[in-house]
Parts: sequence; C-alpha cells; structure tokens
Amino acid sequence: MGLLYCSGEPNSVYQVEVVSEALTGMGYTCANFAFTDVNDLASVTQSACDSSDVIYIPTDNTAANNTEAIANVVIPAGVPVVAGEEGICSGCGVVTLHQLLRHRRHRRRDGLRHPGQRRGRVHHARQVRPRGDQEI
Repeated sequence: MGLLYCSGEPNSVYQVEVVSEALTGMGYTCANFAFTDVNDLASVTQSACDSSDVIYIPTDNTAANNTEAIANVVIPAGVPVVAGEEGICSGCGVVTLHQLLRHRRHRRRDGLRHPGQRRGRVHHARQVRPRGDQEI
C-alpha cells in the first residue's frame, strides 16, 4: 500500500506513521510517498501508482486542496485511493478509512469470518436473479 502525503504537514506525517505501523502489523507492505508541495504532487503520485496496488491519503490539507491533480493520475492508472476524510474521498478516493473500518466492524458483528477466526454465525448470501435483459 502506498501512503501519499505532504511531508510539510506534521499531522499527515503522524497519521502515516500510525497507519503504516497498523498495516505492517496486519501483514501489509507499505511504502511512503511524500511530496513537499503542489509542484511535485503529480510526479510523486505517479510513483505511488507505479509501486502500489492501493494508495492511502491521510487527512492532508495539501492533498485535499489538490484532489483533481491526484485524480488525474490515479484514475488513468486504475489505482484505488483510500482517503482519511470525506473531502479527499469525494475528489479522488473510492472509500474513507472510517467507512472501511465501519464495514469491517459490521462484518465481524454479523458473523462473517476472516481466515483464522473462530467459527461463528455465518450468513448465507441470497440468490440474485437478473432483471429483464441483465446477464449474470
């Protein structure tokens, strides 16, 4: 996972450290991609896309103010962005970190298991039927 942030924002640096530690503890490989200002944002974003399956952008004012520049790189590259907040998500992301964590919590609460977890309630998916001309 590529962690894209502005190195001049202490809050972003802190968030990247925390997220990187948590993801590494879960077995993910993380790489930091820090840009210094708007001038190198596109090139650093391209490097992150070239090296990452997914990009995480923390709550970062510089990124939030330049989501269009980020979107112009990540969308053609086909690399999804997990955003630290709604503003970045609406500009160039696919989901916020909060939404991912909430979804994960609901999956666990509803009894869906991850490999290695104890057996619990399992919900069976209902069968989806195509409407009209839709194909499955």
